Amino acid sequence: MAVTHICFLGASTTEGQGDETGLGWPGRLMDLTYPATEGGRPAAYNLGVRGQTTRMQAKRWEAECLERLPDYGKCALVASFGLNDVARVDGGPPRVPMRRTLETVRAVMEKAGSLGEVLWLGPAPVDESVMPIVSEAGYEFLFTHEAIGELNQNYIRLAAELDIPYLDLFTPLLGDAGYLAALKANDGLHPTGDGYQIVAERVAVWDAWRCLTG
Repeated sequence: MAVTHICFLGASTTEGQGDETGLGWPGRLMDLTYPATEGGRPAAYNLGVRGQTTRMQAKRWEAECLERLPDYGKCALVASFGLNDVARVDGGPPRVPMRRTLETVRAVMEKAGSLGEVLWLGPAPVDESVMPIVSEAGYEFLFTHEAIGELNQNYIRLAAELDIPYLDLFTPLLGDAGYLAALKANDGLHPTGDGYQIVAERVAVWDAWRCLTG
């Protein structure tokens, strides 16, 4: 049975900040997977909230998903979170210690399985040359590939332990000229629509996604 309801959990890069169309990679992914000419598609809900850490998302994800995922059909949660955890604000320590991030993500992922299928997307790279970026409130956020790479490796190990399909985006996108150009064309953290399209295309051919939606 193919999936009937999908929730996409994350922060601003899931929400689609920087995408001129407002679709983000989740909306673009749905368009790639379910062309309009082929009829209906699953109900898809973008639960991305900009600026949130995993601790913030852990407080809301279950209630928001329960409101949207019925007890019939085949439901799924696609999670892409944690990038904000490793940011250093105004030269301080990471917003969330790595140990706490992994504890939080483990708890979310272990419980998410009770709602349906779970897929996990890793963090994407940034444009380090323009770091730190300044938020609307005037705070400086520093993202580094060293920290993102460490998070990605920890996620790979945890996903294997929990037996959850994980898509490493950091490694391939770090060498993807199109994605890096899309970052440079915007703020260095959020790509333009071209970058989100690249992410969507990678997810669309991922075996775990194709199995979920096939």
